[in-house]
Amino acid sequence: MILSILVYTLTGLSLFGLGWHASERDAKSRLQGGHGTPFLSWELLLSVLLFAVVAGARYNTGFDYAMYLREYGYMQSTGHFNRCDFEPGFELISKCFAALNLHYFFYFAFWGALQIGFVYLGLSDRKFLLPWVGLNIMLGTSFISWMNLMRQYVVVCAFVPMALLIRQRKWLAYFACVALLCTIHKSALFLVPLFAFGYFTIKVNDGKVPLLILLLCVIVGLNPVWLSLFHNLGDALALIGYGKYAGLVENMACGGAQIMSWGPNRISILLMEMALVWYYSRVREHFSSDAMLPLYFSLAFVGICLENLLINTNGVVLRTVQFMLVFVVLLNAYTLEYFRQTRRWWHFAVLALLIFNYVYVVILKAVYMPSKVIVPSLYNLFFLN
Repeated sequence: MILSILVYTLTGLSLFGLGWHASERDAKSRLQGGHGTPFLSWELLLSVLLFAVVAGARYNTGFDYAMYLREYGYMQSTGHFNRCDFEPGFELISKCFAALNLHYFFYFAFWGALQIGFVYLGLSDRKFLLPWVGLNIMLGTSFISWMNLMRQYVVVCAFVPMALLIRQRKWLAYFACVALLCTIHKSALFLVPLFAFGYFTIKVNDGKVPLLILLLCVIVGLNPVWLSLFHNLGDALALIGYGKYAGLVENMACGGAQIMSWGPNRISILLMEMALVWYYSRVREHFSSDAMLPLYFSLAFVGICLENLLINTNGVVLRTVQFMLVFVVLLNAYTLEYFRQTRRWWHFAVLALLIFNYVYVVILKAVYMPSKVIVPSLYNLFFLN
């Protein structure tokens, strides 16, 4: 437990400090008439390197992680994967690492570097968000999920810089990126309809209406009687790489859905989402010159509503909304920065508590309510096992 708390906390604070320094240097450069600091500044390079080291050193945390570790070892021994359904791009990159006989530390570090590198690339012109984004990644829900569902979250993180292509309506470049990402994980096909957000964004004058919509989604999601709609979904799942989960979805449609308990994390996340929706109109007014914020909010809001509608379905179904929920991390950063700049310290403290308590709650739960399965929240080092 102590190791997990130390790693998550110190890495989060380090990313915060590096992001803060990068933001201050960038702001100073712009005030002096410059164009800001370049994306490949030493702070961002060090942030990516630090995250990669922490991601690579992580060991035996989650079923998918164990699968990737096993498959990489098989690739090193035989030159190919034991599984036959991996995408060609992912397989090619894995073969390169295996051919060089690199330790799996470097293999997982590479994928971790891609994940945070994509997110930071998307914020290259918004470095004031970096401190809060870095801290949120480590102390919120992100890091624990990223390396477990590794391939999908590479695609999810790549969607952050691709949002600029949506706003600029550069459909050719956008769909070329989608095609490339499909070689890493076929779930990138979910990005195809999201290009429609380039033609509309959700306009919010105050927080009442979107908050009511969110609460309605929460209420409807408590008893999802509409699950029968998921019958005969197997073909669609197979198309996007989830064919092996068709049986789970069919079982869910017949009444076998999960029921999400109302524990501290579930309540904290919902309160956080409600705060983001309620204060968005004021945040939007404060950052009125930021042309990307309405798109970020639109994607995040739809993702939040779908998450609460689907919360009592199945974890596999919830993976489909992660492409939009990644922008909640950005909304968190905007809102925290708004509270800081306007000196609303009580608002800042409450929202920060809701965002940054997640990792500590799951660590305590894993220790004091142990499970027989592999727990992805506890941090283990590969050289101590």
